Amino acid sequence: MTSLRVKKGYATHCVIICHGKSEYLFFTTIKRILKTPIEIDGDKNGGKSVQIRSIPHFLQRQDYKDFPSFTRKGAVGQYACVNHRALSSDFKIFFVMDLDDCPENEGSAFIDKSMFQKHWSYPHVMPIYCHPNIEAVFEELGYFPTTRNKTEYYTSLFSKILVCREDVEKLGRSLVPCQTTNLAVLIDFLLRHS
Repeated sequence: MTSLRVKKGYATHCVIICHGKSEYLFFTTIKRILKTPIEIDGDKNGGKSVQIRSIPHFLQRQDYKDFPSFTRKGAVGQYACVNHRALSSDFKIFFVMDLDDCPENEGSAFIDKSMFQKHWSYPHVMPIYCHPNIEAVFEELGYFPTTRNKTEYYTSLFSKILVCREDVEKLGRSLVPCQTTNLAVLIDFLLRHS
């Protein structure tokens, strides 16, 4: 988890753990637009995919293995805790994952949160899914890839469709009826906390 530089008094409301580069670019863009103090994490900044089946392993990393380790780093530890004993009840750890690379039972355990039951973060976890993947979600919204290079395509796409807060709001509204994702939940959370 990278350390976040935030103004004193601002609260970090969430950590977003991204499946891959597309998701990482998407939420980095939204963070920049909304100027909201959030942590965005992923394996090698989204350069390496976090698979649903590897989430238990991911949660054993130094920053996530237990509550004291989690709160020791960055803005999470400084601003999101209540009396240094617990996270704020509104604090969330969002996992944004594609469902195309896991068996159905693993996808179900992710969506219903049962895979997190034994982890300290369970009350704060909010699974965000894209079925089968985020590319299909954006295609459902009418945005079709123009290049094979995902980083290049999404960097270009997000710089065109996400310029200001109103664009984020519009995208959030367009995601509400999508049956292939619950990304609208996360966007709504970010808008409410910015």
